[in-house]
Amino acid sequence: MNVRNKPLAVVPYTLHMNDIVNHEGRYFSADAYAGDLKREFDVLYEEGEHRRRMMSVSAHDRIAGRPARMRVLEDFIQYAQSHPAVTFMRKVDIANYAIASTRTVREGFRSYSMSDHTMSGSPVIS
Repeated sequence: MNVRNKPLAVVPYTLHMNDIVNHEGRYFSADAYAGDLKREFDVLYEEGEHRRRMMSVSAHDRIAGRPARMRVLEDFIQYAQSHPAVTFMRKVDIANYAIASTRTVREGFRSYSMSDHTMSGSPVIS
């Protein structure tokens, strides 16, 4: 889709791994959040063998910036980076990737098979 003659891509955003939801809303401990991050990643990494996957991790300085929580994020980033083919991207980079990819569903498509629009590889962490 083009807006003002420039391509537009919508980057999905979930609240699953959002520190506000997990620490403030669910009262997660740092250890529980660490476990959820790794389990979420592991499933997406496995699924990434067959189709593109993205994991969105949201961190706010006033929440995730606390020492124990910051260590959880550092450990998770190292864990994810230890897996081959994992890429860390900002949302703008994900949007640019999607715009450039011929496998991205375009405006005007009414139906498609997920297998027609897949990319082998592991999840992107945004």
